[in-house]
Amino acid sequence: MVNLATVRRVLADIPGLIGNPGASHSRILAFQERRLRELIAHAYDQVPYYRDLFDRERLTPRDIRSVSDLGLIPPTSKGTLQSLNRSDIVARGTDERRLVVRKTTGTTGLPLTIYRSRAEGAVAVAMV
Repeated sequence: MVNLATVRRVLADIPGLIGNPGASHSRILAFQERRLRELIAHAYDQVPYYRDLFDRERLTPRDIRSVSDLGLIPPTSKGTLQSLNRSDIVARGTDERRLVVRKTTGTTGLPLTIYRSRAEGAVAVAMV
């Protein structure tokens, strides 16, 4: 589950970037790349699907340093996500009973089930 200290740290960084018209492009880029590396490392370390995907492609989190490296990761289709067990796509150590479960309307045929923590929901609301 998302650590509340991490959520607070992310939220604390944002006003300094978007609320500061003088923030340099390089500072914003460094922020984005740092967060990207943290996200990739978390996904690899904690989410079985992403660990398997990276291992199949012989990638490590160190291979993804910037947005330009994202093309190294093969795309995941909606169909693939629908076929996976919850335990394959939810981070290890997550109390699945505490997840908020949402389903898409399934306009492409089958609905997609999305799992997220309340903290992730709070971040999404704060970003609006």
